[in-house]
Amino acid sequence: MHLLAVLGRTTSSSSADTGAFLAFFAVVMVISLVAYVFYSYCLMKIFQKAGVTGWFAWIPYVNYYGLWQMTGREVLWLILLFVPYVNFVALFVIFIDVAKSFGKSTGYGVGLTLLGFVFLPMLAFGDSTYLGPVHDKTAGPGAKDPFARPGAYPPGAYPPGAYPPGAYPPGAQLPGTYPPAAGAPGAGGDV
Repeated sequence: MHLLAVLGRTTSSSSADTGAFLAFFAVVMVISLVAYVFYSYCLMKIFQKAGVTGWFAWIPYVNYYGLWQMTGREVLWLILLFVPYVNFVALFVIFIDVAKSFGKSTGYGVGLTLLGFVFLPMLAFGDSTYLGPVHDKTAGPGAKDPFARPGAYPPGAYPPGAYPPGAYPPGAQLPGTYPPAAGAPGAGGDV
């Protein structure tokens, strides 16, 4: 703000200074635009690998939501991404979790944070696959999964005497069918 006030008060007749400033400003804007498009495109590719909506990457601050969504962390971490100064730490942690969600190390996550222009394209265009959120709420003890309770049967296992869907004991009537009418073929008697 101070720089603009000083520039506004100068009464220099030299248009070379103004032209140099405008040229510098234009170069900075073009470089910023190219960096933004590159960063957003890489994030879009990462989001697509993770099954997150791709256009989230193109909107500032909405891309934080996409990154947070990939990690599976609590909502508190999404809120921390919008708190000044705390957001630096939260973004560090989120990027480490994103790296781990793709099977990469903590060091790779630090690289995503500090050297994003190198590590983001490596993650976006590399052969790494999304393994799922690091902080998955549906797995492990205490999860909101019906098979996480003690005594529950895990998926694919059935209690004694029970049959999996589509596999019924011989001679059983299938759900949604009616017994054949008397005199119909397969009714069980000679007519």
